[in-house]
Amino acid sequence: MLPISEIASRQRLEVFADGPGGANRLFIYTGIAVIDPKSMMWFLENKLGHETVDIILGQGSTTDPTKGDNFSGAPQIFINGTVSVGLAAVTDQGDSDNVGWATDWTKLDLVVVDSQTKLLRIRVNITVQGEQTALLRISYTAFIAAWDSMPDLVSLAFEDQRIVFDSNKPWSKGTVTLSGPAPSSGVPVQLSTDRPDLLMIPATVTVANGATQANFNALLSVKPGGTGVVKAQVAAEFGKGRYVAILDLL
Repeated sequence: MLPISEIASRQRLEVFADGPGGANRLFIYTGIAVIDPKSMMWFLENKLGHETVDIILGQGSTTDPTKGDNFSGAPQIFINGTVSVGLAAVTDQGDSDNVGWATDWTKLDLVVVDSQTKLLRIRVNITVQGEQTALLRISYTAFIAAWDSMPDLVSLAFEDQRIVFDSNKPWSKGTVTLSGPAPSSGVPVQLSTDRPDLLMIPATVTVANGATQANFNALLSVKPGGTGVVKAQVAAEFGKGRYVAILDLL
């Protein structure tokens, strides 16, 4: 087993998804595992060296193997995944013309640290050939489908139910509220109105990581025709939750 000294160019992307097994999140991990130079295995000419490297997804510290992104259900639960490994870098201190490497196999494991911590591990076996040759780096990409316990949308409210065009405040502040804190990627709440000819609202308002509410403005951009009150609906949607508020426009 070759230990790694650092994860270089580490990146993580989290997106909403509608996948198999109830998956609602897709996590994409990329990075370069740098082999610890103190533990390099040197292989003689025409000898095939087989070595294994472990990479913990989301790992920030290579000195503590228990540190990484948790998929124990707090909040993510691992469902399925795939991983690819390539672009290994090798060093050759000899004069052999026959230097190369190949991936023997890769697999994705769920490593149980304790009842509250489950990590995802890439295990890759590499073959290296050459004279005085050693493995330096391994790049990886992993796609992880998971279920994430998401909060529900529980309300939509406006500071003022009436918006007057000829006033010093031709808008009203709206607030969407969730049942619990938003995850790290935030919660995008879709907004719409049945009177886009009069009322300007954003298409989406995002509840930020750890927050339960987000605000937006509904702006009366055109003076309604006629002499009476014009009623407009504003809807907020996320997941199975949908809430509608009625505004009076003058």
